[in-house]
Amino acid sequence: MRTLKDKLSHLTYSQAVKLLGPQGKELLMTGGKFEIDITEQVSFSNDNFQLQLEDAVVDIHRRFSFVPYAEIVSSRSSSKKSPTC
Repeated sequence: MRTLKDKLSHLTYSQAVKLLGPQGKELLMTGGKFEIDITEQVSFSNDNFQLQLEDAVVDIHRRFSFVPYAEIVSSRSSSKKSPTC
């Protein structure tokens, strides 16, 4: 099973934009303006990522869920793919 850390570390720019939603490109460009001290502001484990900023805390948690087989089969047939983490 891939960990959250592994999945985030392998995202391409396009995948990150898609994962962030309609404003993904703008969010990445704006986020690149912040100075981040990784040792002080970032916590990272296999299932959790946390970034502490002056006015906000960003948490990303890996979600574990069990999807019925029928739901998996039907999602493969749809043409629109959703980003996964």
